[in-house]
Amino acid sequence: MCNTCGGTGYIEADTIVPYGDTWVRRPGREACPDCLEQDLCPRCGEGIEWARNTPHCPACGWRDD
Repeated sequence: MCNTCGGTGYIEADTIVPYGDTWVRRPGREACPDCLEQDLCPRCGEGIEWARNTPHCPACGWRDD
């Protein structure tokens, strides 16, 4: 399992955006640079496949949906 993202494939990435006269923080997520961005499964570390822009792992069954 990927230690960076905890096996989810994503890391939390807040975005600060303007809102009226102030700024607000919008929660978000980015692909994990240590697994998903390298086409590795965050759960088992094997290679992932992409179908319709959705990653899935044929080895362990992990899916991002």
